[in-house]
Amino acid sequence: MVMPISLTQLRKAMGTVTVAATICGMIALYMCLGHDLQALSWFVFLGVLAILAAIFYTIGFAYGYKGFGDIAVFIFFGLAAVIGSQLLVLGASGQPVDIFPDSIYLACAIGIHSVMILHISAMRDIDEDRTTGKKTVAARLGHRLSALYLAVMFVVSSMLSIGACLTSHKLWECSILAVALIPLLASTYRAFIHCNDGNKVAKERKYSLIGIAIHNVAWIIILVIDFWFYY
Repeated sequence: MVMPISLTQLRKAMGTVTVAATICGMIALYMCLGHDLQALSWFVFLGVLAILAAIFYTIGFAYGYKGFGDIAVFIFFGLAAVIGSQLLVLGASGQPVDIFPDSIYLACAIGIHSVMILHISAMRDIDEDRTTGKKTVAARLGHRLSALYLAVMFVVSSMLSIGACLTSHKLWECSILAVALIPLLASTYRAFIHCNDGNKVAKERKYSLIGIAIHNVAWIIILVIDFWFYY
């Protein structure tokens, strides 16, 4: 028999995980950037912001329920995740720390993909959120405009991803991305045409995640090909 978890137990578990993740992150940062205190301080500052953003997403100010969740997800799951990883790799290898145009394009694309997942979940709950007073972007826009917003995000993220590939990789490698984006395109299309049916939209969250994962794997393949054959 599975015993239910109380809210207090859940908060303690979340606190334990947060502390453990913070310690591991600090150790990893020091191993990568211990020789560069300035860069290390910026990453510590970013880490503190990420923790605070996670805490206040649903409690306190609860900005996630006021329509600002998309901005936080774009920043921390896109810009910070991609560009931060690049800077860590450069710092760990002893190379000059710099931000490249293709990294910015790709970071924006990944950030928009993360927002798409959040938005699909919000599209599923539009009617419920309006009843409970949650002012997510989807709840503010309504069913039709939310579907249009999702479609625009797909188009913009695809252009940014392919633009990143064109900036620093071979032209033929863009075909890998074009094929890899088809599953996400299909999921976005289904969510668009079924925008008024929350149950059907809910199913597309899983398929959108799969489509985004395929896109990310395609980028890994491109980077591996470049490393082994062009550098």
